[in-house]
Amino acid sequence: TRIHPGGLAELIRVPAENTALDVHLLPDGMTDEAGTLVEPLACILRGQRLASVGEGSHVVILGAGSMGLIEAEVAAVRGAARVVVVEPDAARRPAAERLGAAVLGGSADVEAVRAALGGRLADQVIVCTHHHVAMNDALHLAGPAGVVQYFAPTPPGEMVPLDLGAVFWREVELQSTYSAGPADIREALDLLATGRIRAQGVVTHHVPFEHVDEAFRLARTGEALKVVIDF
Repeated sequence: TRIHPGGLAELIRVPAENTALDVHLLPDGMTDEAGTLVEPLACILRGQRLASVGEGSHVVILGAGSMGLIEAEVAAVRGAARVVVVEPDAARRPAAERLGAAVLGGSADVEAVRAALGGRLADQVIVCTHHHVAMNDALHLAGPAGVVQYFAPTPPGEMVPLDLGAVFWREVELQSTYSAGPADIREALDLLATGRIRAQGVVTHHVPFEHVDEAFRLARTGEALKVVIDF
């Protein structure tokens, strides 16, 4: 089942099945800010499980927005041998570097990625941007039997040109992933509560509710990674 999103409403409708399986109290000591990251983290946990990110994986993440940063941290916690983040916006790269990822600017150049991965292509390429060029670039970065996972959606009906010939001979698997289940939520809560996932630098702005227009402006213009609206 799915909840009925309420935007910034004070009350929302939640199906009874969800309240029975998937409503949790924040653990003692967890901040409300950390609580805003539980659901995004849970979605990432599910996605990386589907892509089989694990011990020894070589992972490339396209985009160092809020989700890309958490993807990088989760991949490291899951035991990835190397994590490479590709981000054209210079202002966003330092946060990824602080996580210990190798960070590349510009577009996803195959040889630069290969060098950053120690002379090979990726086991998993996770696309955390809806930019068409990056979505196609990802196909060239996965090694034989690798996975390209599209984590960020495009608007319904929007067509994206993809060079599928780039993946045919290498038998690369294309995936999409959406949402999370109750077990993912519980794992996300535990990782945040115990500090194994810290997600530092993901929330860049707090805006009071009376200035909500400014919060949306920050998010829309890309000046912020993640904005929390305080009531």
